[in-house]
Amino acid sequence: ITVWSLDGEVPVRKAFCPGRSRSLAVLREHGRVQLASATADGIRLWDPETGEVLTHFAHHLNVAAVVAFDAEDDEQLLAVASGSTVSLWSPATEAPARTQLTWLSAGPVTELARILTGQGTLLAAGDERGRLAVWRLVPRRLAANLVGRHDDWVNSLAMVGSGRRQLLASTADDRQVRLWDLTAGQLYGSPISHATQVQVVVPVDGDMVTGDQHGWLRRWSVDGVLHWGIDTRFEPIRAMTSFYRAGGWWVVTAGGPGHCLLWGAESGRL
Repeated sequence: ITVWSLDGEVPVRKAFCPGRSRSLAVLREHGRVQLASATADGIRLWDPETGEVLTHFAHHLNVAAVVAFDAEDDEQLLAVASGSTVSLWSPATEAPARTQLTWLSAGPVTELARILTGQGTLLAAGDERGRLAVWRLVPRRLAANLVGRHDDWVNSLAMVGSGRRQLLASTADDRQVRLWDLTAGQLYGSPISHATQVQVVVPVDGDMVTGDQHGWLRRWSVDGVLHWGIDTRFEPIRAMTSFYRAGGWWVVTAGGPGHCLLWGAESGRL
């Protein structure tokens, strides 16, 4: 696991994580920042300043995804996808949270995402059979609301749009990006088709940027209008994040033979 400085564009810290790192989450509590990494043999909490392993949760095997969120009592919790279940854990006590979620997937859960809305914090999940579910975490409502489904393995979930039109975007191996109106509980507009599997989607200033199996990066409006597309020449794009900095939006992609690339989201330039 490598921590990078965006100012110097150089790695500032590296930490060894046994096994394949499948997911990372950032925890912030009492001014302290920690990283949670999900692997086949559990979850490890890291100090990003020193690279030291602080805690190893060995309660779960084959963890596919982990996300962090603030609970109603200001406690930080981890949502963990392992096998066909999604459970809540307290990193402070290293024990399950007092209340748990009530959805059992029909197949292994492949993706989790924390969704911030005007009505509270949501947790979205997708599984290898294409099903999507959403929970309201803050305020807590533990029964899952099944939103819809893809025709194949769900790869990525993100909240996109702006203002009153906030939508859940999902990508999958069925080569589509689908948008979901969480208020109505139904598909929004028509699916956006790609030539290959869509690996990731991130929000950018009311729009969304997608990365696919062939290394293509594209920016779309939520109505399916393509603003730009670029062949990164590093395939596939396995992971991506977006952020606002210095007056503009930026996208970082990871894929190919160990490359992380920084792109301007307005122009698509490297």
